Amino acid sequence: MDRRMTADLLGILAEIASHRLTLKVLGNRIEYRGPKAALTGDLKARLRPWKFEMLGLLRDPGKGCRELWHQAIDAVADAYSETLEARRAEGLPGELPGLDQGEDDRYHEQIRQAILAGDLLATVRIAAYWRGAWRVALTKKATGPREGLEAHVSSSTGP
Repeated sequence: MDRRMTADLLGILAEIASHRLTLKVLGNRIEYRGPKAALTGDLKARLRPWKFEMLGLLRDPGKGCRELWHQAIDAVADAYSETLEARRAEGLPGELPGLDQGEDDRYHEQIRQAILAGDLLATVRIAAYWRGAWRVALTKKATGPREGLEAHVSSSTGP
């Protein structure tokens, strides 16, 4: 892929994944399968500008999966650094809460399986859940309770 995927494309891919649509390349066309109501005119219009990037992702899904995962890692690392800097600026302890190691390991295993399978939409979905879980974890107080994180993970449809 010539350029990094932007938040717009990742958002569209996440929406496609949430509707359980499947994508397939037919020549220079992308075929969508799934519930007809899921592929709205609005979603098609938002996909059009990304056609060539989507074709590239679908033709080499392993590469796209790895790129998506690297971007998720970068986003979490950036959020962690920004949160740490903000805490230090406020004179708060530098320790930050994090994702439970077992939970983090489960996400990593799920993402590994999706990448090995070349399942682009599963990679998008799992990476989004992982980023969301980290976002919730980073908003908790370093010494405070972690309620809410488990509720976030269990209330979603999960990876």
